[in-house]
Amino acid sequence: MNEGISQPQQNMDSAFAKTGGGGPPWWSAGWRALTPALILAGSLLLSLGIYFGFLGSSVVDQVAAWTASWTSIGLNSIGFSTTVNGTILASDTFAVNIVAECTAVGPLVLFMGAVLAYPSPWKSKGMGFLLGLVVLTGVNVFRIMSLFWIGEDRKSTRLHSSHDQ
Repeated sequence: MNEGISQPQQNMDSAFAKTGGGGPPWWSAGWRALTPALILAGSLLLSLGIYFGFLGSSVVDQVAAWTASWTSIGLNSIGFSTTVNGTILASDTFAVNIVAECTAVGPLVLFMGAVLAYPSPWKSKGMGFLLGLVVLTGVNVFRIMSLFWIGEDRKSTRLHSSHDQ
């Protein structure tokens, strides 16, 4: 009977030895499984810190002016007549102020955190970030163009519900 009890103990001891003696066999596998999630959480927290640190800076103000300019170019290419003065995008009947929250900076910073956390080579991360930069910025400009179109239609009462939802 002692042999039946001591045999599993020997198997458990050999299992501990395989993990470096630091714990049960699932311990090291558990940390390996948690590592990507911890990296993702850390990089997203760092990204949010960067975002809120830059939110009121001149860099974001320049991005807002750039967003207003590219939105004006897009609107003028489809038949609108708009002008830009800093971050103010205006037509004869409607105007909007492109503020920091209207830019793609927030989504880009979060996307950057996710790209950095993803386990891939640095070259792939760089390509992913550049592709995301183009796509997210393009989608954001299209979003502002759509809101401007809704807002310029003076008969429309949908701007508030379209913007805030």
